[in-house]
Amino acid sequence: MPCGDIYTTVGNELGVDRKAGKVLVLSMAYGVGPDKIAKQIGCTVQVARKLLTDFADKFPNVSGSKMKVIGAARNLEYVTTILNRRRYLPDINSRDIGFKASAERQAFNTKIQGSAADIIKYAMIRAYDRLPKESKLILTVHDELVTICPDHLVDETKEMIREAMEGINITALSSRKDIASVPLLADIKVVQRWGDAK
Repeated sequence: MPCGDIYTTVGNELGVDRKAGKVLVLSMAYGVGPDKIAKQIGCTVQVARKLLTDFADKFPNVSGSKMKVIGAARNLEYVTTILNRRRYLPDINSRDIGFKASAERQAFNTKIQGSAADIIKYAMIRAYDRLPKESKLILTVHDELVTICPDHLVDETKEMIREAMEGINITALSSRKDIASVPLLADIKVVQRWGDAK
């Protein structure tokens, strides 16, 4: 499968637009059901249910990975991020179905979002060490680093941010042996106001 925007790739595979592709990817991560998916993308619950089934059929590794994460969490009663931070899940083996289901969603979500937080924190440290003195890292928003700089430093700042984000070697950072090195790609935009970058 070609490398590119994951939401577009999923959307194309399932015959829906990027927005619906994004909803489906995030639904798998968060454990969202067909009723919420239907509301978000404007379709019937039956269509949403079929999209979830099709997603599982087209991307079986996602479901397999999710079950593997949940299984390990049940065993340990915690889940680790890519850099081995732990989130304890005391309800993962609860007899209460609601508590248990919530802990299972948290397990998979922590593996994804907790690991993304590890990476962006490391990118911030790398950016701080590389940016020109007049450039400032002022904000993070999920996986974005918002930086301000004088006009004459735009190109240099761009390249330092790219280097900080794309040059992270996760395999070298983690003590775990089961992590493959995946290239990290940064999409950098230069705007006068952050809102224009969307």
